[in-house]
Formats: sequence, structure tokens, C-alpha cells
Amino acid sequence: MFHTPVGRLAMYVCYDMWFPEVTRIYALQGVDVILNITNWVSSERGAEDSRLTEAVCVAQAHLNAVFIAAADRVGVERGQPFLGRSMIVSPRGELLAGPASHDREEVILAECNLVESRLRKRKTRLNHIVLDRRTDVYDVLLGYEDIPFRW
Repeated sequence: MFHTPVGRLAMYVCYDMWFPEVTRIYALQGVDVILNITNWVSSERGAEDSRLTEAVCVAQAHLNAVFIAAADRVGVERGQPFLGRSMIVSPRGELLAGPASHDREEVILAECNLVESRLRKRKTRLNHIVLDRRTDVYDVLLGYEDIPFRW
């Protein structure tokens, strides 16, 4: 995690987004924005790959109350096509920008109010997306026994 003047940032590298533990640990550490530098690849499923990648990005952001900014490459290298479809997702799971083009470079921008991320991590309503976890069931399995970050 990096403390910056604009907020607390963390990074995925490509495939990390597909593992829920990475996002949850970042959320518990108080991260506001996760930056994903990625090489999402296309398979024989084509458009289905793009829909699945978007769904995972949206779900991770929503379930962990963080912004996710995913920057994917476009084009083909050594016969492997890349999905493109970069996106910025809010802690509510809303697409703020993107998905970008699948076949040409494109810049996407979104205004991200980091207060939104921090408010969603507070116990201010009946259900709490981060703190209502059943840690009594799986803490030891995930390698931690206490919440490493207090809001």
C-alpha cells in the first residue's frame, strides 16, 4: 500500500484481481484505490471474456468498498489477442469510465471521491460490506487473526 496525497493506493499485477483474498486484504488495510496493470487475454470465447472480466472487476470493487482502475493493453502480440476494455469502477460497483475499446488505445478518466470508499467501510448502516465477515470461520485459514486496519 502506498500513502499518497490523493489517497491510499495499492496495485494488482494482471491476474491478481481474480483472487478475492488480495482485494479483501487491501480493503482491510484501508486502501482507497486499487490500480490494476493487466494483460487480460482473449480466448476462443471472445466477447464472453470481456463480460467476465468486467463482472469480476465490478464485484471486487463492490464487495470490498474500493475503487478499481484497470488498465489493459490492446492489440496482438505473438498471436495472442488482448481484451483491452480498461475500466474504472466505484466502491458501489458502478462503472465510472469504460469499458474502453477492445482494439485501439484509449484514455479513460473518472472523478473518484475517495470519501465514498472510506464511508462504505464504516459501520453506518445495518449491513457492513467489510466488517460483517465471518472471521470466526476462516481467519486461521487466511493467515490473520485480527483486522489489521481500524476505521
